Amino acid sequence: EIRRRSTTLFSKTTMPKLAYANKWATDEQAREAFEDMDTNGDGVLDRTEVTTYLDRAGYGFDEIFRFLNRASENGRSSAIDQAAFTRAWCLLSTFTISGQPDAQIIRKPGAVRGEAVTIEDCSDGSIAICDHSSQVQVDNLRNCHVLVGPCSGSAFLRDCRNCTFSVATRQLRVRECIDCVIYLFCLTEPVIESSTKLRFAPFNVSYPELKRQFEKAQLTPSANLWWAVYDFNRDIRVVDLTS
Repeated sequence: EIRRRSTTLFSKTTMPKLAYANKWATDEQAREAFEDMDTNGDGVLDRTEVTTYLDRAGYGFDEIFRFLNRASENGRSSAIDQAAFTRAWCLLSTFTISGQPDAQIIRKPGAVRGEAVTIEDCSDGSIAICDHSSQVQVDNLRNCHVLVGPCSGSAFLRDCRNCTFSVATRQLRVRECIDCVIYLFCLTEPVIESSTKLRFAPFNVSYPELKRQFEKAQLTPSANLWWAVYDFNRDIRVVDLTS
């Protein structure tokens, strides 16, 4: 007998099941996420179930395709059982984007819901956090384009090379970054340390939910101190790239 399940994906008070998707997750956490995605309760996932669930959860189609490709063994299987799901689900962590080369990653409005986000060990791709967050940590990126929507706390950029960032945050801390462009909204003075060849300009992104997210993060759009860099280095240029 097939029984349809009631998903808890969109509860405002429940942590998303995919928040636990990482290499330290327990089998029980993977099972709960699998069952939440298995909306018809037949014990396997088809591509429609996966795509619909992840799209509604705020994921982009490139990330959905990568998960499907890995879980189905490069398309050799049309159905994904729990074992295959468990092997691949670490790609789907809601709040941690890690080890993703050449990827187009997005968290749509409503996906993050004010939680902390970690972005690490990615290269040659684009990552867009189109939601408000409490803190963002970005480490070890190469040749990436990154959007960080309104952050109510601190954003940390560390050990990044040849990247372009668009960041809206209360506080910004940059350490050991080289040859990066930062389009910035910052409510306080940005702080730079042990970094070279950085260029700054005003925040340059707009999307329909952005104004409301600024309000949720308690940021005032007119109070932008992008230019007031507190500079621990001598080799930093603060440049308005829009002029």
